[in-house]
Amino acid sequence: MAIEVSDYDLEHMLMSALRYSFGRMTYITSMCAGHLCDYVPLLHPRTQKKFINELEKLLAHEDPGMDCDEVEWRCALAFLKEKYEEVNDA
Repeated sequence: MAIEVSDYDLEHMLMSALRYSFGRMTYITSMCAGHLCDYVPLLHPRTQKKFINELEKLLAHEDPGMDCDEVEWRCALAFLKEKYEEVNDA
């Protein structure tokens, strides 16, 4: 069974998950980072840039949690930047 979700709803669900899970120090960090990598590249480039900016801001000003959590967030950020640049440098 497939469920249709609008880009608008997906963007808001993912952004809410990011803001909720940042700094939590639980399994939710790796789950959220993984979902960001899976789904954000499917969204409009302008929306992708919002996620990149949000992650950069959080990493610069907030405690990301444990060291392994920071690695997850930085890897997700690097992946999202790479995918964004692929689309916008073409």
